[in-house]
Amino acid sequence: MKEIKLNPDQISKVLIENIKDPSTIFVFSTDTVMNSWIEYLITHPNLSGQDALPLERFLAWDNFKGKYLHASEDGKTSIPSILRKFFVQDLIEKNSKLPKEERFQVIINPEDSYAKAAASFADWISKNLPSLHFWKKRMEQNSETYGQMDAEDLDYEKLYQLYKAFLDQNNLFEPAWLDNLELGDKDTKFILFYPELLEDFGDFTDIFKANSNITICTMPENIPNPPAYFYPDSRSELRQTLLSIIKLVQEKKADWSEIALSIPDIDTYRPYIERECYIYGIPYVIKAGLSLTKNNAGRIFKEIKDCHTEAFSFNSVRALLLDECLPWQEKYKEDREKLIRLGKDLRCICSPGDKDIWLSAFGKRISGFEYRLKKIDDDGEESKQIKEALQAEIDDYNKIKDFYLKLKSQVEGFFVSNTFKDIEKAWHNFKGIFFEQDDKFSKQANAILGRCLSELKEIINIEESYAKCQLQISDAYSFFLKELDSKKYSPQQNDKSGVSIFSYKLSGPACFKYQFVIDASQKNLDIPYKRLTFLNATKRTKLHLVNDDKELRASEVFIKLYAKNSYADSKPDSEFVTFSAAEETFAGFAIPHFNLNVLKCKNEAGREINKIPNLDADDYVKQERLFVLNPKDNQKPGAMTLEQKEAFENWKENCPEAQKDYKINDKILANIKKILIQNRKGQNIYGEDIKDSKLKISARADLEKFFPCPRQWLLKSILKLKDDSLDTELMQPFDMGNLNHKILELFISQFIGQTLPYYDEESESFKITIKKDDEINSQPQDFELNLFPFIEEAIKAPSDFKDSPLVTQSLEDQKEKIAEKITRFLQYLLKPYDGPQNPKAKKMPGVGKCTLFDCEKTLSISGQDFDYFGKIDCLLLSPENDWIILDYKNSNIPSVKDLKCNKNDILGNFQMPVYFKLLDEENKHEISAGYFYSINKLQSAMAVDKLSLITAKDDSGKSIKGAYVQNALYKDFKPSMDCLQEYAKIFNSIANPETGRLDFTPYTSSSEKDKQNVKNFKSCIDCTFKGICRTTYNVAGKNIAQAVTNRGDK
Repeated sequence: MKEIKLNPDQISKVLIENIKDPSTIFVFSTDTVMNSWIEYLITHPNLSGQDALPLERFLAWDNFKGKYLHASEDGKTSIPSILRKFFVQDLIEKNSKLPKEERFQVIINPEDSYAKAAASFADWISKNLPSLHFWKKRMEQNSETYGQMDAEDLDYEKLYQLYKAFLDQNNLFEPAWLDNLELGDKDTKFILFYPELLEDFGDFTDIFKANSNITICTMPENIPNPPAYFYPDSRSELRQTLLSIIKLVQEKKADWSEIALSIPDIDTYRPYIERECYIYGIPYVIKAGLSLTKNNAGRIFKEIKDCHTEAFSFNSVRALLLDECLPWQEKYKEDREKLIRLGKDLRCICSPGDKDIWLSAFGKRISGFEYRLKKIDDDGEESKQIKEALQAEIDDYNKIKDFYLKLKSQVEGFFVSNTFKDIEKAWHNFKGIFFEQDDKFSKQANAILGRCLSELKEIINIEESYAKCQLQISDAYSFFLKELDSKKYSPQQNDKSGVSIFSYKLSGPACFKYQFVIDASQKNLDIPYKRLTFLNATKRTKLHLVNDDKELRASEVFIKLYAKNSYADSKPDSEFVTFSAAEETFAGFAIPHFNLNVLKCKNEAGREINKIPNLDADDYVKQERLFVLNPKDNQKPGAMTLEQKEAFENWKENCPEAQKDYKINDKILANIKKILIQNRKGQNIYGEDIKDSKLKISARADLEKFFPCPRQWLLKSILKLKDDSLDTELMQPFDMGNLNHKILELFISQFIGQTLPYYDEESESFKITIKKDDEINSQPQDFELNLFPFIEEAIKAPSDFKDSPLVTQSLEDQKEKIAEKITRFLQYLLKPYDGPQNPKAKKMPGVGKCTLFDCEKTLSISGQDFDYFGKIDCLLLSPENDWIILDYKNSNIPSVKDLKCNKNDILGNFQMPVYFKLLDEENKHEISAGYFYSINKLQSAMAVDKLSLITAKDDSGKSIKGAYVQNALYKDFKPSMDCLQEYAKIFNSIANPETGRLDFTPYTSSSEKDKQNVKNFKSCIDCTFKGICRTTYNVAGKNIAQAVTNRGDK
């Protein structure tokens, strides 16, 4: 074997010098490198002297090994790699059934829970089997100095002997174990470029040394480290790299196809690369395959496994049914969508235990319809229509249920048997039932499925050919899926050209005019090639492997090969920089590889900083964005991509349509009337029906959503627009709040017309005083707080989650925690009311001992032009016979400043003013308190509070020692009530279906007193509908029109 130290820029010279000798074969590290040099020689006949080249004279390393390196053992067959994995699967299964002391002790944990779940180690063990013969030889060569074998060594010895016995019993041999490996051709001259790049080259060194017809070209040691840019973040790095590529093409230094971009972590960077290349109009071809299970149609096999292992969880069923890479039969389109939406609505997230959550949900929903159907006992026309509608619902749900059962049966068909042949049969059954004929499959889907089935057929062939080995595979489908996951698929892209994008290591010595490597961090570029990687450092030293490791310079050689265009004597561009890294990457923080020379420069202050290119002046995408944001101060972009041009023309075409004034049609008008008038039936405080047909205005449903933006109210309260999401969660944001409200309603309502219990902090118990013969018993009685009946009733009450078996079961399991939380809240709420509270107590007075008038009461009060409408959580009478209004919040309560109008007459919260208005006309009782209470946070806020005292102040605002006044009287709330009336008038003037302007356009105003002043980065930033209005978008955002007058005066 001859060795030549070859500078990377001299590869072409070696090829040209030897191409005329027909007995010479060139060997490269990868197909990518090989093909690039073939193309170079063909396109440069003036240099190579060849118009045509015999391709058999060019080989990639793996093909060279298969064609020229031969070994055999008489009467035996080389073990297929699949069979090797079968052996390991069987070994793990048998090991788990041995007594603990007879199992592997280190390479597989002997504890039952680990030994039985060790299938995840199968690939690692399979990978190490070919190396065990080399390990065995090194152990024997160093037996005198190695010392006593430990438990790990004994495990490897046992594994070696078991594998050897299996090979012998079945007339098989492991190629890596043979010592008679020979080069099959002694006459042909082989030139091998940079064997340092090959992970297994060390296994063949001794053979090559014995053959004079092999020449290896290796990297010289004296080549300096190449330069590199170090960016602050990956986004800057990627953008500047793409701008550099564009500049090379624009300056005619290279064509797109003469440039390569390599990325170590290509799976993470792929979506960013695809997006940025599209935006900048860069043609590209990604030449890095994806795993078959992540690639288009191949995902179906993983989705089937997920459905099975996750017991048909909502996410797994949704992923399978929404996968459009394969053509589902048209007849199942509606069933698929309905099943997913039903799972979303009924929150079929997972199945507890052996229970199928889907069937439970179907049963509960269908039985509900059947119950309602049985309750209709008259035969009137209206009843008949209701019966027909209910029966139609039952039939529809049964149809969806049948579809689910069919899907489940076919998925489970993949797992009922444990042979690979049965998996093939199950696939053909599944495909035949749910998918269209083959001619409806896309070309890519057919190609990927064909590859997947070819892998399966290979496994079946091994399974059948070596059935006599009687190897046990505990989970055939998981084995098949793991094989698919390990195989990469790259679609044929012969019709595409552009910048070649590779995974790192594929194209180092390749013939590209310019190669870029981004994300060149220490972690990403470090390539630890070494033999017997399963051994620790101490054992590697004992077996004299450390010196072997030092001879492998893969990391350095790869870097210097990629950088062959970065050196001063390189022809294409002596200032070209191949490598770059970023401090903050998409995957975390990083440092450049130590074999890179980070470029530095000095800033204006003389400090040394990282030198990085700045091509922003050539960035037409950034120029477009700046121009759109501020056309006055920025020039029009000097260039435009085809994609930008098409997008601009599309915007121009649709812009006039978007600017048209919209009008409220009759359907929306009827809906406003229905919601604001017809559906709002209320009573006054005395239970008398309010029968007028005036507009009824509520706080939360109307005023809070209408101000400052009336369009939000229209979209949310009238049109009831929602995100068409197919996501679901066990508990939606308001579920627990609604449940807590219902529990409190059920508990407190039992005291209507009576005094509430109170919590005695001294005895840490609840007490209650009971009226007897119109006199209050002076001796309070103990009150046993038992919330469980109310919790159970609240869980079963009508709600968004009532029909979800999983939610109701989850809440049933949490009854004790729910009871504890409500108990803590009641201890806080029901502190005894004992008259005005001294400020030194520093706590809100409780409402224990007050009389409950009503709870969850819907009230309405008639006005001149409109009515007020609302529901009060809890309405009490104090011992002084004054009103106390309570409103529960699950977590956050309104801030104190929002409870009253500010100096600009702007009101932040409308609930208490509306509640006060509903009681305002009643003169028998004064309003003494209005409180908000947080159930979870045990906090409270007051709008009116006559029940507690604060320190009095003189005219100058100084506190008067020893003098107290009531905290906040209802008369002090009068400005807020007047403010409410102004808001209600504006609402009525716009939203009234009979007399309103019906103009729901949002406006901004220079006046801070304008109640409809929409401030987009305050009012719009968290709005659900900002994607419709687009008021918060930096690019192509729409400005809110400036108000001419204060519309509150109209």
